[in-house]
Amino acid sequence: MRADEPNTETLVAHATAGDAAALDALVRGIQDRIYRLSFRLLGNPADAADATQEILVRIVTRLGTFRGEAAFSTWAHQVASNYLLTARARRTPPMSFGALEAMIDGGLQDDAPARDDPTQPLLAAEVRFTCTEAMLLCLDAGHRLAFVLGEILELSGDEAAWVLDLSPDAYRQRLSRARAAITGFMKNRCGVFSEANPCRCPRQIPQAIRFGMLDPARLQLARHPVTADSPPGALDEVLDVLDAATIYRQQPRFAAPDDLAKTIRETIAARGGLPNA
Repeated sequence: MRADEPNTETLVAHATAGDAAALDALVRGIQDRIYRLSFRLLGNPADAADATQEILVRIVTRLGTFRGEAAFSTWAHQVASNYLLTARARRTPPMSFGALEAMIDGGLQDDAPARDDPTQPLLAAEVRFTCTEAMLLCLDAGHRLAFVLGEILELSGDEAAWVLDLSPDAYRQRLSRARAAITGFMKNRCGVFSEANPCRCPRQIPQAIRFGMLDPARLQLARHPVTADSPPGALDEVLDVLDAATIYRQQPRFAAPDDLAKTIRETIAARGGLPNA
């Protein structure tokens, strides 16, 4: 058990026995990470919220199968990953690096909004978050999951391999392929990755609106609730980091809906309670 999970075994036992407070504590302890994993796999906050709710229900109703062979959070990531791979991510509309590249190149024909436009920073942030998420969606579900677990959620290689039921060597190879694909695309196109690239997020605002990737009246990501530990200055432009993982890690850590724990309790009760309660 990890040092940051000193009460997990106790919470699991109490939650399995029907303790509502313990159940809430377990759910609240993992819901934001499960939501971030779901969002990165699915690319849409609404879909991520729905998937997170279903995943948390699965975690809670399967507490009796948790044997402690990995940290509780690692086990929870495995439950989430299995659900996302089998029930969700493979239905996500496919994207391709070629199509994304063409869209970005088309946006370079537009002038950036005036710097004194007060809406520009938020619109540019929305473009940035949407574009980097689109890059992830260009990976197949297995490579996307490997990248998210290792590079964004920062699980160790052994943990991520256990989550995906891979050997450590097989996981490293999968992560390496995913990292190379994302890094190669950013290196050639992304102005956040390298100042040598002409693309800048404000310049892409008109193109993003044309493609339906940005609705100025409904910003899904730039105004998304974030966790208290989100990196400071996450909306700032970061140039010449030459590291795709750093770009993702400097983005906000999106928070799960506030009422998830209550919703999970109500859902469990409606389904007849916990199996072992």
